[in-house]
Amino acid sequence: MIWSNVIILIIFIIFVAYKIHDTVTEQNKVMEYITENYPNVKLTDAFDCKVTSKYKLPSHYRKSCHVTSITLATGKSYRLSVSTLPATKDVCFSDIVKTGVVLRKNAGSDTLTVVTDSKEFQFLLD
Repeated sequence: MIWSNVIILIIFIIFVAYKIHDTVTEQNKVMEYITENYPNVKLTDAFDCKVTSKYKLPSHYRKSCHVTSITLATGKSYRLSVSTLPATKDVCFSDIVKTGVVLRKNAGSDTLTVVTDSKEFQFLLD
């Protein structure tokens, strides 16, 4: 009887370890994809154009209000990580950056401006 309990416990531990390994491996693949296809914005980058697409993380990922990955009308793709300014502290950056909004950034500046239909929002790039 005790051996059957030990065997069941060992099988359970192996199963849990496999599931943890599988989850970590999947998360690493997603982050590797984002890193390869959506580089961080550099201080020297400049743009003033519309967002044509936004990378959607798998549904089981926790959403961050301060990070999103986009492609611009120029064909350039970026991973945008921002900090809020006092005027935008209650604004979720990843919610307002959608297909069709305009993003503006001047070379040498760490400020990113998001222009929606009705407002402009400014954020600091991390």
